[in-house]
Amino acid sequence: MRSPWTAHFRRVTPLARPAAPVYTHCVQAPPLYRWLGSVRDLLLPHHCECCRAPAQRWLCDGCHDEFDELLSQSFCPVCAYPLLADGDPCPKCLGKAGKVVQRVATLGIFKGPLRQLIHRLKYEHQWRLTGQLARHLLARPGAQSLLAEADILIPVPLFWRRRLARRFNQADLLARELAGPRRLPVLHTVWRHRETDVQALLRSVAARTRNVRRAFRATPDPRLTGKRILLVDDVMTTGATLRAVARALAFSQPAAVNALVLAIADPRNHDFSAV
Repeated sequence: MRSPWTAHFRRVTPLARPAAPVYTHCVQAPPLYRWLGSVRDLLLPHHCECCRAPAQRWLCDGCHDEFDELLSQSFCPVCAYPLLADGDPCPKCLGKAGKVVQRVATLGIFKGPLRQLIHRLKYEHQWRLTGQLARHLLARPGAQSLLAEADILIPVPLFWRRRLARRFNQADLLARELAGPRRLPVLHTVWRHRETDVQALLRSVAARTRNVRRAFRATPDPRLTGKRILLVDDVMTTGATLRAVARALAFSQPAAVNALVLAIADPRNHDFSAV
C-alpha cells in the first residue's frame, strides 16, 4: 500500500501527478503511546512548555498570563491587522476584502509565549503542541467564522527537501486538527515546485514577494471549483506566501480563498527575522 506522503517527494509532471490524499479527521496517537504518555504524566513532574519551569498545566502561571494577554488582542476581521479594540476601523484594509486572499484570521501576534510555542513545535518536534494551539485557535470568533464557511482546508506545503529534513509539515498537522471537529476534507493539491530562500531571512516585503513568486503549482482540480477554500499556515508575515498559494489555485476557480494562521508578525516593528 502506497504511503499518502509519496506525493510530496515524487517529481512528476502535472498531468501524471497522483490524486491528492484527503484527510477527514485528526490523526490520533496509537493506544500504547497514549498510555505511555499518561504514565509519564503521573511519574514525571509537569513543566511549562515555554520556559520549562515546573507547572501544574501546560504553561506556568507567568507564561499563561502572557499568553492570555496575547489572546486579548483585537484584530481586523478581514486582514487580521492588530487593532486597539474590536470594531475599530482598520487602517490597512479599510474593511475591504483582499483580491487574492479575501479574509485572514489568527490566534495572536508572533511574540512572547506564542512565538516560543511555535518554535518548539517547528524546530524541536513538539507535535503535541499542535492540539493545544489548535484548540485556542478554534475558540477565536474569526477562526470559527472562516471554518463555518469553509468547504475544504489546504495546508501551505513545504518544499520536498525541507519536508524530508523536518519529517513533518506543521501546517498540515494544524489543518488536520482544525478540520477534525467539522470533519472538513484536507487536500494537498498544491506543491512547491522549486526551493525558495527562507522567508525569515528576507527583510522586505518586496523581497519576500519575489521569493515565492511562481514557487507553487497546482493542477486544476474539479473538487475545488466553486468551493470556499481555507488555507492553513503557522505564521503570516507579509501574506506573500498565502497569496502565492491562492494564485496557484486560481485555475480551479474556487468561490473564495481565505486563510487561517496561528500567528502574524507584528506589522508595527516588522521583526521578520524572528519568524
